[in-house]
Amino acid sequence: MEDQNTPQHPQQPQQPQQNPNMQQAPQQPYPQGHYQPPKKKRPTFLLVLCILSFIGGGLGVLGGLYTVLTYDFTMSQMEASMNAFEDLEDMGGIMGDMANIDFESMMEASYYNSMANLLMSIISLIGVYMMLKLRKVGFYLYTFAQIAILGAGIYFSLGMASGMGGFFGMAATFGVVFGAIFSIGFIVMYGVNLKHME
Repeated sequence: MEDQNTPQHPQQPQQPQQNPNMQQAPQQPYPQGHYQPPKKKRPTFLLVLCILSFIGGGLGVLGGLYTVLTYDFTMSQMEASMNAFEDLEDMGGIMGDMANIDFESMMEASYYNSMANLLMSIISLIGVYMMLKLRKVGFYLYTFAQIAILGAGIYFSLGMASGMGGFFGMAATFGVVFGAIFSIGFIVMYGVNLKHME
């Protein structure tokens, strides 16, 4: 017969047993719904290209602005000095070529070429900035602007070369060829970095 005075121990609630085969859900490093993927690292090569393009594009903008703003003054100076070149025709060589230059056509072509360069240089700078931010659309803007600059340079430089003739016409043609090589080279190098952009 049990003693009625024996204290009774309260029963402890049973803890649910964990199944050792169950895997715990991994802890999320970010709050749910706020996951941020790691940012892509900008390649050094791309950074160098962008810096060089900013310098080149900035010079293009400044050169275009200078030509457009000083066009009237330059034309007046050209007209005042055209009489001095008429006496050079009989000297031959480079000096003779200078006498045959159509300065008015040359300056007009230079003006419109500078206007195109100014506009396309601004678009090119926008594209370079977007590529610096690893945006792929910047590459297409840059490529469009460079092709437009190249096309305008060919079109207007052909007019300048025909008006200049001789040595100066060859110099204008060489400038277009050099610019084409330069632009295509940068487009290719940016294209290599497309895999780092989104």
